[in-house]
Amino acid sequence: MKITVSDLATVQFAGKQGFCAKGCRAWAKQNGFDWMEFVREGIDADRLAATGNPMALALIAQVMEQQGGLPPNMERGGLPPLMKAGASSRTP
Repeated sequence: MKITVSDLATVQFAGKQGFCAKGCRAWAKQNGFDWMEFVREGIDADRLAATGNPMALALIAQVMEQQGGLPPNMERGGLPPLMKAGASSRTP
């Protein structure tokens, strides 16, 4: 499944809608993602999930829910149960 930049604008996280583009570009660079490739083609959800970032996991879960369902290890609200305690606040 591909995550697109439009998904970044629609995600709900911490009571707010959307992630800011500036923060997302910085996060992409920190994590070795090519921002322009992401803009043009999207990015595989598995690559985002591999970062373990709670905000990335929330984004993936919400996109999956919109497309028809969550995998068994995910809860509504976007995070796998083990990620909720002590979650990092780094921006995806």
